[in-house]
Amino acid sequence: MSVTSSWFARPSRLPLLFTFILALAVLTPTRFATGAGQAGAVRILPAPAAHIIGVVYLDADQDGEQDLTENGLAGAELSLYGDANGDGRINVGEALLARTSSHADGAYIFRDCLPGDYVVLITIPPGAGPTTPVALAVHLVTGEISGAAYDFGAYQAGGLRLYFPSLR
Repeated sequence: MSVTSSWFARPSRLPLLFTFILALAVLTPTRFATGAGQAGAVRILPAPAAHIIGVVYLDADQDGEQDLTENGLAGAELSLYGDANGDGRINVGEALLARTSSHADGAYIFRDCLPGDYVVLITIPPGAGPTTPVALAVHLVTGEISGAAYDFGAYQAGGLRLYFPSLR
């Protein structure tokens, strides 16, 4: 198996091992020695912020999953909303927190998010349509890097595509 076809080589996936190691590295209250083998004060260091990452890809076979031959889609606009009630929907009064665009390889990132509930909403570029839901609920904990479930698929217009989100 070549490296390019492995699960680890996919741009939209972070290895679970990396996420686990990162979680272990989060510094919580730590005791340190002051000398002569005696424990000193407890020092609390700030926990790292969380990030939301994903990929917008051109879903050629329109199956809602990125295959190895399907490339990223640049220029898709993504919006991050706070989800105050945690229902996974954008409701009246829930604030737009940030906007970004997918890069040339389709990757996007919302950096330094506080723990909590969010909704990521995609605006598909003109001439394309969605093959995945256009809004995804995100729940973050301290220091988490979330990405595996926050990918968006799109297809180039020109063929007939019926999309039924309730059937997914």
